[in-house]
Amino acid sequence: MSELPWYALKVRTRSEAVALASLDHYGFESYCPQTKTRRKYSDRLKTTLEPIFPGYLFCRFDLSSKSKILASSAVERVIGFGSEFIPVLPSEIDAIRRMVDEGGAAAPIPKAGDRVRVIAGALKNVEGVLVRETSTNIFVVSIELLQKSVSLSIDQSIVEAI
Repeated sequence: MSELPWYALKVRTRSEAVALASLDHYGFESYCPQTKTRRKYSDRLKTTLEPIFPGYLFCRFDLSSKSKILASSAVERVIGFGSEFIPVLPSEIDAIRRMVDEGGAAAPIPKAGDRVRVIAGALKNVEGVLVRETSTNIFVVSIELLQKSVSLSIDQSIVEAI
C-alpha cells in the first residue's frame, strides 16, 4: 500500500475528523496535519488539536478507488487541475510530518509587495519588500529619507513575512 500516491482532498471545514474516520473505515491511509492550540474560553484555557490546513487532508489511494473516496463522509473532492488529479510528492508529505512533529505551523507564502525579513545567509535579519518580476523574486531595501532603493534577486525560501 505504501507505493500508492498521495492526493490532497478538500473536506468540509471542521469535519476533518469525520473524513479521517470514514476513510479509515474504507481502509485508506490518510493524514491530517494538526498542531496543538490553546484556546481561551470565558472560564478556562483548553488545549485542542487544530488542522494546519483547515478543510484539507491527504490520502493515499489509487485513482480507480476515487468513487469510494468521494463517497466517504465529509469528503468534497480530490484536488487537481480540471479533470486531472495531481499527486502530492511523498517527500512533501514526509517534510510536513517532520515539521509538524517539531512544532511547525502553517505560514502564508509572502506575496509581492509584502514586507519581509531575510532569515538566513549574509542578509539575515535585513527587512525589505518582496517584488516579483516574471519568475524571479526581487528583495528591495529602501532608504525612504533618500528616496533610493537597493534590490537583489533572492530565493523566496529564505524570507518570511513580517
